[in-house]
Amino acid sequence: MQHGEKNMHITKIERFLESLPTGVTLVLRAGPDRRSEKTITKWTDIDIDNIVSVCEDVLTLEEQGRLIAYKDNKQIKSIGIQSDITQSQTVTQNHLDILVQGLIRMSEEQRRFLGAITESFTVMHETVQEVIQKERIHHEELTETQLALALAEQEHEQNQSTTGDKALEILSSIVQSKTNKFDLKQYIVSNPDVIDSLLKDDEIVSLVTEKMIK
Repeated sequence: MQHGEKNMHITKIERFLESLPTGVTLVLRAGPDRRSEKTITKWTDIDIDNIVSVCEDVLTLEEQGRLIAYKDNKQIKSIGIQSDITQSQTVTQNHLDILVQGLIRMSEEQRRFLGAITESFTVMHETVQEVIQKERIHHEELTETQLALALAEQEHEQNQSTTGDKALEILSSIVQSKTNKFDLKQYIVSNPDVIDSLLKDDEIVSLVTEKMIK
């Protein structure tokens, strides 16, 4: 502390002294810490300016102290006092504590945020992989279906062609067995609609079926 400079700490001491009743004994104890405090001086006459000045001088040598008021040999009030250096260190430490706590909370928030982002990306990745897998299976099934349809269509066309050829051969042989003057196969090839008409005739169909079985 500096003489003549009234800061908050001095104001605190002055208010303490002003609140004391009459007839008290005031003791100043000081030291590097509470356990090692020693009695520096005593006052029975409360002169505020003098007491504040002594406190300032003592706190240039000691880090902290106490003003203790006694009445009838009983302690009635006390106030702790600190040097400017100690107060500055306390304020700085408090600021550091607040800063550290803030950094810790910020770190925790960042961890929670990163955890949520990581979980979201994991779910998204699994969803994409599932969609890709389903699309692959669907594509394979579609390919197999298309291949099966193509084979069935090819087999159907082959069966139709074979059945038509056999029918033409049978009809041609039947007609040729009756007459050698008319080429029925050539006529039917030239007029394919004739075979539809013939296949609608139950007698013709029965005759052709009988010949095919033989």
